[in-house]
Amino acid sequence: MLWRSCVTQENKARSRYEEDVYVNNHTSVWGSYWRDGTWGYACCHQTTKNSYCLGKAGTQVKQEVAEQMIANMEAKAAEDAAALQK
Repeated sequence: MLWRSCVTQENKARSRYEEDVYVNNHTSVWGSYWRDGTWGYACCHQTTKNSYCLGKAGTQVKQEVAEQMIANMEAKAAEDAAALQK
């Protein structure tokens, strides 16, 4: 059992970065989410580093805002098309 005496807490690899540090109310670390070429937080899908986490409610609001923006753009395009026909 010589190998067990060689493995001690002192022999652990050290990193210059802290691991699993959660900041600004996040429940996941930065870089745990990837979409469209950008890193983010998996808990809220934020892609702005050091942003405040709003959790699932923030993700839901973000989706609703995106849907509303699409609806507004479609309404504006229809309005512009109707104005051109007059």
